[in-house]
Formats: sequence, C-alpha cells, structure tokens
Amino acid sequence: MACPQCAAEMEGRRRSIQKLQRLAWPQHRRATRSWIAPTVKWGLAAAIVLGIGIGLGRLSTPSAGKIETAVSRQVREELRQEIRSDLLAAFAADPQSVQDSFGRQLAREIGQSSAKRREEERQALTEAFNRLQQDQTAYYLSLRKDLETLATTADAGLQQTRRQLAQMEAYAEPANYNP
Repeated sequence: MACPQCAAEMEGRRRSIQKLQRLAWPQHRRATRSWIAPTVKWGLAAAIVLGIGIGLGRLSTPSAGKIETAVSRQVREELRQEIRSDLLAAFAADPQSVQDSFGRQLAREIGQSSAKRREEERQALTEAFNRLQQDQTAYYLSLRKDLETLATTADAGLQQTRRQLAQMEAYAEPANYNP
C-alpha cells in the first residue's frame, strides 16, 4: 500500500489518462511529399560542397605571380639555350658552313661586328697612345724648364756665395798677419 499522498497523486494521473482517452483526436493525415523541399536541401548541400571545393582549390594553387615567374624563367632558359647554340654554331664555323639562313646571317654579322669592334679598339688605342705621348712631352718640357730654372738659381747662388767668401777672406786677414 502506498501512502496517502502517493495514492492521491496516482489517482490524479489515472483521471488525466481517462480524460485524454475520451478526447476525440483528429485523424492522422498522411503528409504529401513536395518536390521543392528536397530540391532546396540538395541545392544547398551542393552549393556548400562547391564553395568548399573552390576555397580549397584557391588555397592550394600558386598565385598568378608565381606562375608568371616560373613560366618566364623557363622561357628565358629556353631562349638562352637557343641563342647559345646559334652563337656557338656561328662562332665555330665560317658563314658558309652554317646550315640555316639565320645562322649564316648571324655569323656574317658577328664577323662584321667583331671587325668593326677591333678597328674601334685600334683607333682608341692609337688616340690614347698619342695623348700619352703628348702628355709625356709636355711633362718633359715642364720638367726641363724647372730644372733649367733650378740650375740658373743654383748657379747665381753659388756665384753670390763665392763673392761673399772672397769678401770675407779679404776682411778676415790683416795685412801684417804672419802665422
């Protein structure tokens, strides 16, 4: 047996159950499925997956600057190799032995350019030698003039010193001095 409080509580619950059982409940309606809700759900899911894919793709790819740098470096290297091979072919042989017209023209132009450069260097060396010779002649003449001035000054100084010594000698000896 239960205590009076528990018995009263139990009785109250029984009455509530009986009232709920007596109520008329509405008939259960079957839900009609709409094609809009699933389509929206799948569309949102696809948009989220697409957004994540694009975001990860952008994070994992190099920037345009890096791609440009890599491509330009590669193109430069290829051009260097082509130019190097063309120059080696042009320098290695005479213009007639080079097989393509570009190589023959390049060999001719290199030959003309080097001949022109040698002539310019020869002219520059000749001019430098002439200037050096002129400078040396001017320096020699200046040095000679300075030396002549020094010799003249020294000669005048020596003559003056001799006169002074002769005068001192004349004053220094008395006429009746007998050692």
